[in-house]
Amino acid sequence: MALESGSAILNFVEARRAEFEEAHLVTALHRLAKSRDGHSLLGNAVLRDLIRSLHVRISASCSNASSQVVTPRHLANTVWALARLSANEVRLTQDISSAALMQLPEFKPQELASTIWA
Repeated sequence: MALESGSAILNFVEARRAEFEEAHLVTALHRLAKSRDGHSLLGNAVLRDLIRSLHVRISASCSNASSQVVTPRHLANTVWALARLSANEVRLTQDISSAALMQLPEFKPQELASTIWA
């Protein structure tokens, strides 16, 4: 399904949110960042919930007790999307940095480049 506008992406997320796993959340945020109207939707409640859900997962992966690990690709795509949207998510970005440092040897060159750019 090719959704072009940020509004269409958020409508899809809202309708199907219960079915979303980590990869779906990251992909939705990444697609939103690439959309022409993504910047204008930063205050949207669905987008805030999407970012909050990703933050919960990333924070959990930083915990030593957690068996849940967010992949380097998901970390890179999330931080890239946040930067592209100019989303001021300081705590989330700090948690992404912590998670990335723990997994640094697993990062591929493109993931490193995206993370550094962000």
